[in-house]
Amino acid sequence: MPWPRSGRHWRSGWPQLGASALAAGAPIVLTLIVNVVSSAAVFDAPSAAPRRLPVLLARSIEDDPARWHLQENCAREGYTVCELFDEIPSTAWEVLWSQDGLTWRATAEQSDRIRREVILWRAFVDYPLQQSWSLVPGPWSLVRNAAVQFVSIGANNFYPARIESHDPLRVAILNDARPGALLNGFGAFWAATTLGGVAALAAMARHDRLASGREREIIAVVLVGLVANAAIFGGLSAPVDRYQGRLIWT
Repeated sequence: MPWPRSGRHWRSGWPQLGASALAAGAPIVLTLIVNVVSSAAVFDAPSAAPRRLPVLLARSIEDDPARWHLQENCAREGYTVCELFDEIPSTAWEVLWSQDGLTWRATAEQSDRIRREVILWRAFVDYPLQQSWSLVPGPWSLVRNAAVQFVSIGANNFYPARIESHDPLRVAILNDARPGALLNGFGAFWAATTLGGVAALAAMARHDRLASGREREIIAVVLVGLVANAAIFGGLSAPVDRYQGRLIWT
């Protein structure tokens, strides 16, 4: 009967599936270990993301819980963010990337203090339902952003730019800068071929004749990497073409 054979085949595939999952997860775990060791050696502070920007805090401010907490507790807690903003911004872009954002205004000492402050956790304690709701499907949710990021592989973030002479660390995008037709064409080509390749790899992994056990492990690493990249960078930050697009260049 076909069902028992199918059942045995399904059960016998679990060890191979587990090996594929380990193969896919090993590079991620190794990367975290390297980051922690490097951070301890260079900055004397073990961290998986040393000197990181407070992206999650900025997202929580945009989603409201952290902004509400800051508005209610700035005077009492003396948060560093409150030193830098007379009025708490309403978007993550304003918090991080605008001319008045943390990227440009916060000193190294202030940035370290912001990373040590537990604003995000306190915002969750104050507003657990609202903070949790931002992680489920919704207009600006982690899940939605991750899904959008997964298919964002174009060239929308490529703009002609110039280095401002008075500050070589600041890059100014030209006011009339627009991706040209050729660049837009490349972006569409990248997206179509990458997503088509993902679909082909997923189909190959389902058939014994098309992929061996070792090849399935490689496919698992690729697919898990694409999903994890979209969830981490697009979901926790914001969907940007270059985040997912850079995977096809490596």
